[in-house]
Amino acid sequence: MAPERRAGRLVACTTMAAAFIAMMDSSIVNVALYSIGADLRAPLSELGMAISGYVLCYGLFLICGGRLGDIYGHRRLFIAGVAGFTAASACCGLAPNAELLIALRCVQGLSAALFFPQVLSIIHTTLHGAERERALGVFGLVIGLAGVVGQVLTGVLVHADVLGLSWRPAFLLNVPIGLAVLAGAIFAIPKRTPAARSEVDFTGACLLAAGMLLCGYPLAEGRSLGWPPWCFAMFACAIPALAGFWFWERRFAASGRQPLANPVLWKVPGYRLGNAALLTLLGGNAAFFLVMVIQVQGAMGYSPLSAALLLTPHAIAFGLSSLAARRFEALALGCGLNVLGYAIALTTTLSGGDGRLLIPALVVTGAGQGMSVMPLLSRTLAKVPAEHSGTASGVLETAIQLGVSFGITVMALVYFTARSGTNSDSGAFAVSMAVNLMLAVLAWLFVPRAWQKRSPWFARSGILPRGKGEA
Repeated sequence: MAPERRAGRLVACTTMAAAFIAMMDSSIVNVALYSIGADLRAPLSELGMAISGYVLCYGLFLICGGRLGDIYGHRRLFIAGVAGFTAASACCGLAPNAELLIALRCVQGLSAALFFPQVLSIIHTTLHGAERERALGVFGLVIGLAGVVGQVLTGVLVHADVLGLSWRPAFLLNVPIGLAVLAGAIFAIPKRTPAARSEVDFTGACLLAAGMLLCGYPLAEGRSLGWPPWCFAMFACAIPALAGFWFWERRFAASGRQPLANPVLWKVPGYRLGNAALLTLLGGNAAFFLVMVIQVQGAMGYSPLSAALLLTPHAIAFGLSSLAARRFEALALGCGLNVLGYAIALTTTLSGGDGRLLIPALVVTGAGQGMSVMPLLSRTLAKVPAEHSGTASGVLETAIQLGVSFGITVMALVYFTARSGTNSDSGAFAVSMAVNLMLAVLAWLFVPRAWQKRSPWFARSGILPRGKGEA
């Protein structure tokens, strides 16, 4: 094997492993939630911040991480972020109380926000041609599977109770993986001169972080606190903060400087709708897994292992359909299967029965999402200029993590509110599945029509003449 090809594969493996642990950690607490609560003597309402704190900090700083990578170098930010994430993971596994665990989860999220945007940027600038396409295909597979695999692995580790540590090995597992990623990054990722000028848009970063925090925190904590007036005051303040961010970014760009999220990105063909489709698709997916795990462990009495293994058919279907998506694109079919899967889940819930009856829905949604995620990622970034690759990757990954964060937060709010209103677990789960179904339909509507009309497979096969149906 040629040295260049071997180096390219090592870069791909290193970045994919980093993406895997970042995405996996957004969901591993789901299955371990009851075990953590029993061990640390903390209520579920408090431990919810161990989930939302991670994804909120992750989403808050992803765009900043992408921009800093453009300025100071993707390799440097990648190494710094992975080192911080590995150290925080080790501390999470040793946390003596819930308060410290929540704080360390926030540190994990912040560290992941530093290295995760560099993944696509490194792929975009280091790999070329078919090698880049393969890496993007694996990346789509990773972000779709990591959450499910993380929950299954957590269930196995909690059930095994390794050395009597219960849930702690789920965090400690990140340490050897993180050290391996650090070694790969140091030796494989080439040093490159940053493409952007050395300028940080601090005002834009503060406005964006303020707007997202003012919106996200009351959503995460409002229900458990009884919706005090300050929650609604924070919602109200989020609107001018986010509006101020948008106007500031336009003004900053008009002055010839480099903003945090360059408005020129929204003029790139397909970029805006691709972000919206991925946000909705993956947000609904994360929300579905959260309420399903709560439902089967709480209402149905499943063990952590049984609840985790229930997700395995989704992972298998996603993996197989992702491999098929590397041969041909079938966005229309994939999005349609996603909608059908949630419709099956809603019908199954309304008819009652055991959690195992959800397996057909899990298989169908897994297949649909596997057909959708990789083509959406590839097409969304396909026409982004190289000098904006870090920012574009940061914005895209922020959209994904915002979808995951707000999907989990809003769906938990919907589920627990419906349960208190109807005094029925099955009724609350049915309401959640109805919301998921609406999100799946919305994701389908966001996908540009041109992307659904043809695929590279059609072009290669000669079924359609070249030039027709191009996005």
